[in-house]
Amino acid sequence: MDPIITKLKALADETRLSIVEALLPGPKNVSQIIPHTNKSQPTVSLALRQLLLSGVIHQERKGKNMEYSLIAPRKIKSILELLKDE
Repeated sequence: MDPIITKLKALADETRLSIVEALLPGPKNVSQIIPHTNKSQPTVSLALRQLLLSGVIHQERKGKNMEYSLIAPRKIKSILELLKDE
């Protein structure tokens, strides 16, 4: 599948989009992401996995926690701004 389609499909979900918006300012761990989504930890973890597999985010171990960040935050921010203008 085309990588662009894969990334757009990853963004086409309310929970995943909430996660992406939460990560725009910078990296966060799961416990910092959960309040932005109003979803349970298992739901957020599943959404993070889908975003990882689609290439929208990456993860890095920071001590005991896993930290998540956007791969291309400026590009994603531009895409979201473009879509919100409508």
